[in-house]
Amino acid sequence: MLDFSKLRDVLGDDSFLYVNYPYCPSFCRYCIYKLHKYTKADSDEFLKYYRREILLLAKKLNGFKFKNVHVGGGTPNLVDPELIIKPLQALADFDDVSRFVVEIFPRQGLDECLKKLKRYHVTKIQLGVQTLNEDLLKQENRATSKQTVMQCVATLSKSSFIWSLDLIYGFDHEQKFRRDYVSELNTLLQYHPFGFHLYTVRSERINKFYGLKNMENKKLFSYRKTMGELYDFMNVQKILMERGYRLIYDEFCRGSNIRHAQRAISFNAKTGVFPNIIGIGLGAYSHTRIMRYRNVKNLRDYASLLDKKMMPIGQSSDFLINHLYPISMIYNQIRKGANFDLVKFSRATHLSDHEKMEIQDLLAYLDRQGVEYQLDNGLLMIPPSQYSLSQYSINEFVKKKSGGQYSLIPD
Repeated sequence: MLDFSKLRDVLGDDSFLYVNYPYCPSFCRYCIYKLHKYTKADSDEFLKYYRREILLLAKKLNGFKFKNVHVGGGTPNLVDPELIIKPLQALADFDDVSRFVVEIFPRQGLDECLKKLKRYHVTKIQLGVQTLNEDLLKQENRATSKQTVMQCVATLSKSSFIWSLDLIYGFDHEQKFRRDYVSELNTLLQYHPFGFHLYTVRSERINKFYGLKNMENKKLFSYRKTMGELYDFMNVQKILMERGYRLIYDEFCRGSNIRHAQRAISFNAKTGVFPNIIGIGLGAYSHTRIMRYRNVKNLRDYASLLDKKMMPIGQSSDFLINHLYPISMIYNQIRKGANFDLVKFSRATHLSDHEKMEIQDLLAYLDRQGVEYQLDNGLLMIPPSQYSLSQYSINEFVKKKSGGQYSLIPD
């Protein structure tokens, strides 16, 4: 089990508390929480142990309060929002938060929900629109309609919240159902959203945009795609840029994005900016300078561990040697096939001189191993043909630096 004794020492005002509520209002075939289709009994059971996890973590953090909170990863509107948020007062001071984001599923009665969220000083709403195509909403079992979505968008446009919209591309049968990306976008732009979060279906098997090597498309989306409907994506990008939106990496809105990335297109959100994140809930992921871990995904296991007063951790890696932190982050991004902005990463996470030197040592090691990569103004780019060799080489670098104590590749 991980040693939490040093955890508080590495958390600061820029640390994020990420809440994963896994019971979605739809049963999307591509959702990673497929095993957790919503039932009222399951939700009640989860909330019971969710409160226990919060109290257990609060005890380990011994009075530390988060100033940045993100409630999402499964839109938590199937229950009263206070059931999710009120227990968090053990970990966050609602009168002293910098950013408080809540993901919302398009729903009836949004006005009442927003009133409750306002009491907790929530600063941003992220609305999970995904598409305005009625046939695709039905196909994905989304428990909403275009009419409801637009009612919510209109409500948010009149509110005092910062708000943004999620859109997903690459669903099955988009051509059959005549989905028009540009028409959807123009409809939504009439309400002047603060920002957009753009995603693609992340399954290699069913994602028709997987495999693209065209650099223009990579500017907008994080995963490799086929040529498919590239020009539709380019039109989406062009329209948003012409409206004054700018591309950013930082979904968590840190640093210069403190105002929650207003007038921005957030994509490839975790590349280049890695705040300390502590996740709670089923399947929640955490990482700090000294450790990273993921909670168990099964409710029964979650409850069993908390009954024993143990943190509900399913997988973990311990990086007590501080300088391994940036190396592990580089490894993770290459594993996902994404580029890595070393300059943004360094500024956002306040890397020490020692840590910066470790990155230089890593690049020199990759050169010696014959790994082909490009470094352009701090942007590290590794061709797909080099992914395997680069991952192997980075892991060997970590093993050498740690005297064989650590490995980035799970046993």
